[in-house]
Amino acid sequence: MKIARICVCCNGTQLTSNTAMLMPFVAERVFGWLPANIDSTWGLRDVGSGMAYSVCNTLKCDACELLFLDIRFDDDEMNRLYSGYRESDYNRMREKYEPGYTERNTWRESIGFSHISDVEVFLLKSLNYAPKNVLDWGGIQG
Repeated sequence: MKIARICVCCNGTQLTSNTAMLMPFVAERVFGWLPANIDSTWGLRDVGSGMAYSVCNTLKCDACELLFLDIRFDDDEMNRLYSGYRESDYNRMREKYEPGYTERNTWRESIGFSHISDVEVFLLKSLNYAPKNVLDWGGIQG
C-alpha cells in the first residue's frame, strides 16, 4: 500500500482532502483489518468510546477534478480484493458488512441495471458539487 500525494491522473499537486472511511469489507479483505468497538475495557485515557474503522482520505485534484482514494493498492492487495469476485467466499464476507449485497447484485445483473445514475446522485448529495469526471475502476464489467 502507498498513499497518494499527487493526482493519479494528471500528477497535479494541489489536492483537496476530506477524511473518509475505507469500506470495512475492503479493509478486511485486503488488509485483515476489522472494525473495533472501543470501550472502557481498552483503558484508553484520551480516546473516546465507539466504533473504530479504517481511516483514509478522499482526494480531489484541483487541476483535473478527479476524485480518488488516497490509498493506492499494490498488485497483491488488488488480487486479495478481487480474487474470487462475487463467488461464494467473496459474497459471504461482503454480506457480513452489507446485508443483501448478493441479492441486490443478482437482481441488478438480471435486469441489466447500470449503477451510473446512482453514483451521480451520490456525488451530488455528498460533495455539494458535480465533478466533471469520475473514474470508476470497478470489477466484473468495470
